[in-house]
Amino acid sequence: MRQHESQTDERTIALTRKVRGEAYLVVMALLLVSLFWKTYGLGLPVTACVTELVVLAAGVVYLVARGAWLGNRVVDGTRAARRLRIFAVVAISAVVAVANAIRNWNAYGEKYTGLLDGHFLAVPGVTFLVCAALLSLAFFVLGRADRAGQKRLEKQIQDDEET
Repeated sequence: MRQHESQTDERTIALTRKVRGEAYLVVMALLLVSLFWKTYGLGLPVTACVTELVVLAAGVVYLVARGAWLGNRVVDGTRAARRLRIFAVVAISAVVAVANAIRNWNAYGEKYTGLLDGHFLAVPGVTFLVCAALLSLAFFVLGRADRAGQKRLEKQIQDDEET
C-alpha cells in the first residue's frame, strides 16, 4: 500500500513540475510580448522596459545556473557545437553592432561626414568587440559551470553507489 502512494506522489510531483515549467514559459513569452510591444508598438525607449529585461535575464540565468548545478548538460562540448557557438558569437555581435550603428546614425547622423566617417565606424566596431567579448565570457562561464556540475553529479553517483 505504501509503495502505491509513493508512485502516485511521484506522478503528482512530475505533473506539478511540468505545469510549473509551462507556466514559466508562458510568463517569459508574455514578458517578450510586453517588451516588443513597448519598444515597437508604443515606441518607448529601452529604459521603459528595464523591468522586463531584468526579469527575463534573471529567469535565464536561474535556469542555466540551476541546471548546471544539478548536472544537466548546458553546453555541448563537441567540435561542431564549438563552431556553432563561435558563429553565434559573431552573428549576435554583428546584429547588435548594426542595430547600434543604425540607432547612432538616426540620433547623430548630421554630425558625421558620411558612412565612412571614422567616428561613426568606431561605434559599431567597439560595440561588436564588446559584445563578442561578453558573449565569449558568458559561454566560457557556462562551460565551466557545466563541467563543475558534471563532476558534482558524477561524484554524487559514485557516493550513492558506494553506500
